[in-house]
Amino acid sequence: MKIRFITIDKQDDPASRYRAYNIAKKLNYFGFNTEIIPVGSKNVFNLFREFLIFLKNKGKIIYVQRVVHFLTDLLFFLYKKTGNKIIFDFDDAIFLLNKKSTIYMIKNSEIIIVGNNHLAGYAKRYNKNVFVIPTSMDLDNIGNLRKDYSKNDKKIILGWIGSESTLKYLEEIREPLERLSKRYNLELRIIGPANSMEYLTKFKDIPIKVIPWKLETEWKELSKIDIGIMPLPDDEWTKGKCALKLLQYMALEIPAVGSNVGANKEAIINGKTGFLPKNNNEWERYLERLIKDKKLRMKLGKAGRKTVEKDYSLDKNVKKLEKIIKNYI
Repeated sequence: MKIRFITIDKQDDPASRYRAYNIAKKLNYFGFNTEIIPVGSKNVFNLFREFLIFLKNKGKIIYVQRVVHFLTDLLFFLYKKTGNKIIFDFDDAIFLLNKKSTIYMIKNSEIIIVGNNHLAGYAKRYNKNVFVIPTSMDLDNIGNLRKDYSKNDKKIILGWIGSESTLKYLEEIREPLERLSKRYNLELRIIGPANSMEYLTKFKDIPIKVIPWKLETEWKELSKIDIGIMPLPDDEWTKGKCALKLLQYMALEIPAVGSNVGANKEAIINGKTGFLPKNNNEWERYLERLIKDKKLRMKLGKAGRKTVEKDYSLDKNVKKLEKIIKNYI
């Protein structure tokens, strides 16, 4: 069975990597023949031209990862007319940005795959074949890499990984971070864009170190942090987020602390597999507990890893996806 993945971007984009490239690679082990076409980063005219070229390929499964545009409504209509089947995957509240095309894709796809229950609730208004496949960790790729708790922890590293678009969320907890920095030897480590400091100009009282993100080194760099953080405001956009940062920390047995928003609440049981602060006072309190207590960091880190193995393993979730495809297409 052939599946052509149409992605919003190339492999260095986290959404495309986790929800298309990694999945396509695993599906090949189940007898599928996959190929990936990153079209979302191109201009709409190139996109239109490439889709027209694809029309000559009939009877395939087209796996659309987040691509929505007014032109694609027509193009996917033509796809279906030539006998192709559509799977539509999205992991953000993209209906807030392009409602009409998102609804069109949901209505006219054979299968809808979403990253969390909030997105599923929206999609089920327009299509009954909606399935939650959470953003999943390739544990084979991580291998035996884990947080090394045997090392000296005179300085505690609070770590954050992400892209330019989400750096702004760190401002949500700037004040508790700076207060904690006055009491403890801390470092805020950013694994992200090389120019991250341009977005953090208000941070004055906590040392910050930026590690430019690289696909080849992200897991090794992440394993060096002591506590992983994921602050978010509580709004309609963030309810669509799929807890990727938290899951990355948890996969490495690093204690994860994320705002009590969206899929974060699905990934973490507060106090057992991580912490879910609801306000700045709780952010300060939970982080202080972890800063002071290495045994607690280890306990929550190991519990987080077990959660990933149970519910967020790429192998397990691709097996679920394989069954969905065979049952509904």
